[in-house]
Amino acid sequence: MTDDLRPEYNLAELLKGGVKGKYNAPMDKPVQLFLSYTRKDEAAVAQLYERLAAVGLKPWMDQEDILPGEIWQESILRAIRDSHFFLACISPNSVDKRGFLQRELREALDAWKDKLPGDIYLIPVRLEECTVPEQLSQFQWVDISHTRGWSRLLRAIQAGVERLGMQVPNGVLQDLGSLPARAATSPSPELIAPKP
Repeated sequence: MTDDLRPEYNLAELLKGGVKGKYNAPMDKPVQLFLSYTRKDEAAVAQLYERLAAVGLKPWMDQEDILPGEIWQESILRAIRDSHFFLACISPNSVDKRGFLQRELREALDAWKDKLPGDIYLIPVRLEECTVPEQLSQFQWVDISHTRGWSRLLRAIQAGVERLGMQVPNGVLQDLGSLPARAATSPSPELIAPKP
């Protein structure tokens, strides 16, 4: 697709929802990132949620986005289907975890099958040193606790958004070249696992 035919979407407006592209192609939902995690990692994932929101993205996390009284299983499955990205947050707490976390992964893998071959959708995010589960081993993972983890995650999201045919405006997913050195290369202290 040539640049003059690519719809021009303002990601900041997309985050608010209801924006139309250059040729009035309706975009009825904001760019959303589903955060899948085990309850033992909730604090680290909450920090990731805040950092993603701070750069203009719309993360989705059950503890933040499911309202009291909603049916939580339906809300989670709907959010997976509605999200542009699925971040599988993994740690030693989650790699052998049974239960609904495994269902989330199966749902994401099914959704991934409907994507184009070059799309970025499912991103394994290692919160700390651990083995990547076999069902995620074909996907390049990012280690958020390592020096360049945060900038690599942002670059993957930015590339994924662009591959969806949207432009990333200034202020959202800040120009990675202009980020302060610590913000571009270092994870939040809360996301660094203590070394034994």
